[in-house]
Amino acid sequence: MDLEISTQAKLPTRFGDFVIQSFLQKSPQKESVPQAHFANQPKEHLVVLSENLAKILAQNLQSFEQNHKQDFGKQNFKKVDSSQKDFGNIDSTNVCQKTFSDFTPLLRVHSECLTGDVFGSQKCDCGGELALAMQKIAQSDREGRGGLLIYLRQEGRGIGLFNKVNAYALQDKGYDTVEANIALGFSSDDRDYSIVGGILEYYGIGEVELLTNNPKKIEAISRFVRVKRSEIIIEANKHNQKYLATKKAKLGHLL
Repeated sequence: MDLEISTQAKLPTRFGDFVIQSFLQKSPQKESVPQAHFANQPKEHLVVLSENLAKILAQNLQSFEQNHKQDFGKQNFKKVDSSQKDFGNIDSTNVCQKTFSDFTPLLRVHSECLTGDVFGSQKCDCGGELALAMQKIAQSDREGRGGLLIYLRQEGRGIGLFNKVNAYALQDKGYDTVEANIALGFSSDDRDYSIVGGILEYYGIGEVELLTNNPKKIEAISRFVRVKRSEIIIEANKHNQKYLATKKAKLGHLL
């Protein structure tokens, strides 16, 4: 996997203060679906770190870079040079004294949903899950723990925005979310979580409390780190009741 890693920046939000970093995935995640031209394009994923966790990761990152000097600038990891010597604009000499032996960081792996995350679509629970995850991570940080959100560019369970809109049109005609994707020539879920392993390795994280209702996501992340699962439940509305029922019945979500 060919990753290019950005420098870091502060991100103040309505939930709390965070630190962000982008991971550019140059190699395609998979090419199982010919129609998904976007799958062959570079993807810019985003990691949102709570401030407390970012301070702890400063120590882990220094150790990682020391042990993987041969990787940077080569095929695996390429770190963009920066004149800043700190970690996310946080003084690396003033790091938090806690380590990962003291707590398990919260993790939300969230696949992009433009309609839900940005425009507030009520056809799904994605926007609500994103907001709740940010709230939980910010609260965890205030309690002296911390967490991170990995935002993956996998719109429409991996089929892309163009195809997702076509799937939405089929849902308007009575198809459920799984039937719509399959009718367009895709599987029920075309997402790939392999990049998560690289991101967690980069930060030196070996155990997480995963915010999810998706057993397949638990299984996927468990290939890389030890996982404890915590539910993330959003109240249903009249527009997404069928969607949530389908996720439970056909995708096995723990709802």
